[in-house]
Amino acid sequence: MHPPEDRALPKNRAIYGSDTGVLGKAAATLARVDLTAVLVAWDSFGYDLAPKLLRTYLRDEGPNYQYRFDSAEIRKIVKTSAVQKAAAASLDEVKGMARTEPRIGVATEITPAGWIGNVEITDDDDLANALGHFDVAVGTDTTVYKADDGSLRAEMDYRIYVYDYYNFDLKGDHLININPAKTINNEARQMEEAGWARSFKSRGESAMEHWSGTL
Repeated sequence: MHPPEDRALPKNRAIYGSDTGVLGKAAATLARVDLTAVLVAWDSFGYDLAPKLLRTYLRDEGPNYQYRFDSAEIRKIVKTSAVQKAAAASLDEVKGMARTEPRIGVATEITPAGWIGNVEITDDDDLANALGHFDVAVGTDTTVYKADDGSLRAEMDYRIYVYDYYNFDLKGDHLININPAKTINNEARQMEEAGWARSFKSRGESAMEHWSGTL
């Protein structure tokens, strides 16, 4: 099983090193002060993933770097109501695909064509600041069979996949909050345009789960 293909990178993303003039670097210097204040605040709140990803952004790990959520992080992400709802929607899509073209008795890898997008966690401030809006999907190994009453049933082993492009756009997709009155989305973006930070992909997958029932 596997996740859907990654989305194309957003067209309104910051372009690394696109604003390296004197004014751009001056703005980035001021932005670094604000971002340092965010990290201090997040650390004091006991956040874990949000400061870790922001520090990764500020380190500029290179153009091909990808962050892999560890098992503890992915468990925390997957148990949120937002991810559970998105995963259920993705699983429903798989059920529809299995019902439309059933291969009776044959284990088949079925993955939705696309991600459930714009997932937003609202019940965990650490994860909300770490992920902003992100994508969720399931990948399955599905076996369909006919029950005695003629109905179609299925057994599915599946994983929940989480994908995010950690970046800062002008609309606030990765809106950083020190408190409800202060946001510094564009300051973080300025760091990348100055060549002092870099966006990256982050991803992870859950442990194997199982579903069985009528299609």
